[in-house]
Amino acid sequence: ISLEKIKSSKPYQLLQVSPETEIIGFMFTTDLEDNRIAEAYNTGDQFSAATVKLINNLKAGRLVTLDLIKIKKDGKEIKIASKVFTIIP
Repeated sequence: ISLEKIKSSKPYQLLQVSPETEIIGFMFTTDLEDNRIAEAYNTGDQFSAATVKLINNLKAGRLVTLDLIKIKKDGKEIKIASKVFTIIP
């Protein structure tokens, strides 16, 4: 995914669910330049302040993982498959 696209995306776009889907929460994870991993948990359909900061500091070549994704479907909480992106220029 391009740096520009990830910066302009909403959670439902990155999680690949319809805008009508009720998002309960998800973890945003990325690798950092010093080989550490940064994580930020998000509740609902908005990015947390910590996730926004991580997104704004992303660089090409970094990996982004969205996991622990929970949505509500047919009145039940379900977990869906993780999403993984490589950031490109």
